[in-house]
Amino acid sequence: MNRKILLNNNRGLTLVEIIVVMVIMGVIITAIASFFLSSNRVFTLSKDQRNVQSEVRLALDQILLDIRYAKEVELITVEAAKSPEPGYNYIYMEDGSIHRCIYDEDTSSWQENVVIGSFLDAGSSFNKVSGNPDSLKIIVASEEQGNQTYTLDSTIKLPNLSLNTSPDLKMVKGANASGLAIKYKPSSGVLSSD
Repeated sequence: MNRKILLNNNRGLTLVEIIVVMVIMGVIITAIASFFLSSNRVFTLSKDQRNVQSEVRLALDQILLDIRYAKEVELITVEAAKSPEPGYNYIYMEDGSIHRCIYDEDTSSWQENVVIGSFLDAGSSFNKVSGNPDSLKIIVASEEQGNQTYTLDSTIKLPNLSLNTSPDLKMVKGANASGLAIKYKPSSGVLSSD
């Protein structure tokens, strides 16, 4: 008997049933779309932040590599770094970029490398560490498309300044205890205390 009722039911769906199904499907599709859009936004923000952090880390690593075994280090102004002296290398920050001026003794000229990025001159600095004359604190700051500032700092111990008592190895006691430029005399290698 139930079978006969089902076979004779040719009624179909009412307009109200179709509208209810469409509303339910609309809610489900909206929820799925908003989930994918928010996931995409989070992914993009994370990628941008990773790029900024990577840029800052690479810049800081290069600075540390350049000055770690320097014979002489002096903190100077950017203007002084733009008027270089033979035999010295320079690192300075200007207009959101890090400039490396490397002196080539064979040609008696400087080769300038520029790390272009979104570095913040205001948040970046080179500072002497008080109470530790052979250490230098380097702070590099960068901004991610106006949203978030990322700051990375490192204190570097300059072993050539403390291991060797030679008079030509020194942290120059200039007037500047901090600045946006470093003047240094590169070492030919690692000096040891023995």
